[in-house]
Amino acid sequence: SRFVITGLTENVSGDNAGLFGTFSGDKLNGITMIDAQISGTGGVGALAGRTTNSKLTVSGCQVYLKNDVNSHKGDDLNAVLGKASISGGTNAGGLIGAATAGVNIKDSFAATVITGGNSSSVGGLIGTAGAGTTIDNSYSDCYLGGQDAGGLVGGGSAVITRCYTAGFQKATGSSAGLVRGDANMTKPPTS
Repeated sequence: SRFVITGLTENVSGDNAGLFGTFSGDKLNGITMIDAQISGTGGVGALAGRTTNSKLTVSGCQVYLKNDVNSHKGDDLNAVLGKASISGGTNAGGLIGAATAGVNIKDSFAATVITGGNSSSVGGLIGTAGAGTTIDNSYSDCYLGGQDAGGLVGGGSAVITRCYTAGFQKATGSSAGLVRGDANMTKPPTS
């Protein structure tokens, strides 16, 4: 089944912001978010600001936030980043701000504008990915701005298969196409 959430507005002055501030469950399936505006100071993501369950699977989730990339044709990058749909925080991602215990993401995507605060990790799908994170058959098409940026993952480690990213990045620190800087891209074992 599919759940569609339209027009969520959340401005959290505390730690984590998203549909769930902190999520400790084991499944997020079939969620579509449209026209959301989410901001906070810790982990910020459309689905969850922070996740804590190493067995969490995110499957079939889609995020089209208010300021998707198609609504900015002709704007310069600074103008686009000034209208972020997901903003603030030390970890900001299209789906999850910080996956502290790792996460398995499959068949999902985000198309939005994301900015992070000072000393931030910003990613199209995950701001910071904990050990054990896997991403399969997913993509992001995002404008990203922050200290460090990665098309799929802003920092951490992940096993990535059958994924791609598009959009633009503006990082004051380091940036990378798929996974930023100190992340480990590991090829899955062959059978």
